[in-house]
Amino acid sequence: MEQFSGWSGYWAEFLQVNKQKFIEQLSNYCREFDWAKTVSEQQIMAWHHEFDVMHKTLKSLSENIEASFLNKAWISFEHELFGESGKRAADVNLVLPSGELFLIEF
Repeated sequence: MEQFSGWSGYWAEFLQVNKQKFIEQLSNYCREFDWAKTVSEQQIMAWHHEFDVMHKTLKSLSENIEASFLNKAWISFEHELFGESGKRAADVNLVLPSGELFLIEF
């Protein structure tokens, strides 16, 4: 199965992910594009920041919502636009169980 994002999964999965493995997965994903053979230190630092902000935010939200919501809401980092040769959507994409999409730029 072809991967279309650096990391994606349900919110519950994201809250359990190891930060270093997360950064490595994003780095490896982006290096696969012909135009991005390397990943800059600035980009890696941005991913650290994105991870921290999103993890803290979703953890805080998880305290006030039903646990089942966390297994239905989806999050994606560095999501590739289908058919756009590696061009990516927003830094973070959130999809609620209702189908609402939120795009977050850092």
